[in-house]
Amino acid sequence: MSEITEITDFVDAVKAFVTAEGAYVLAGGTPPTLAGVLAGLEYTELLTFVVDQAGEGSGFQVGVAQDAINSKAALERELEMASQTKGLLYSAFVSNMQDEATFYAQSGDFYVGVIKGNTTNGSQC
Repeated sequence: MSEITEITDFVDAVKAFVTAEGAYVLAGGTPPTLAGVLAGLEYTELLTFVVDQAGEGSGFQVGVAQDAINSKAALERELEMASQTKGLLYSAFVSNMQDEATFYAQSGDFYVGVIKGNTTNGSQC
């Protein structure tokens, strides 16, 4: 597989999914699955191309390859988020809020410690 094939496969998969999604909304029937799109998210060759070209200087080809990788990664994250159940989203939210509470508790301890004169390297970590 080449970087050109990876881009073509990805764009074709997204185009087919979006077209099928539109047809489903208009006519009903069975909604399209994300499997075809996710299968088209391969970017090994694109990444190899970017890494190999990095030492050669900048160029439109490298920028386009980087943009294609970014688009694929962003779409994969978006599709994965869209396919989560309410239960998983709720659990992730609760976990995130617990992490936030821990962060602020540790930040408070750090701030108070510095004001009290504790030694620090400037980092909360």
